[in-house]
Amino acid sequence: MFQIVGRLETRLPFMAIVVPDSIRAKCPDAVRTLTANTQRLVTAYDLHATQMSIANGKFCTNQTKNANVPIKRGYSLFNELANLSLVCVTECVCDSNK
Repeated sequence: MFQIVGRLETRLPFMAIVVPDSIRAKCPDAVRTLTANTQRLVTAYDLHATQMSIANGKFCTNQTKNANVPIKRGYSLFNELANLSLVCVTECVCDSNK
């Protein structure tokens, strides 16, 4: 039987990001934005975009995500994420699709 705790862990995985002091000193705006984005809904695509920006060394630039930007799958967490209305397509944490 699938328990509620397992369902929540599957749908809301835990993630921690530790920013080195050298990056904090070099890119304080990126760290501030990353901290602000901790209170926003993030998708796996956003995490992938964040990893790609780290790998490419492009995390010190800030491009705000808003409704006027052409839709792409994910946005780096080093860029400010807008509070957009998201609609559940498949399974939702709130289980409203039952």
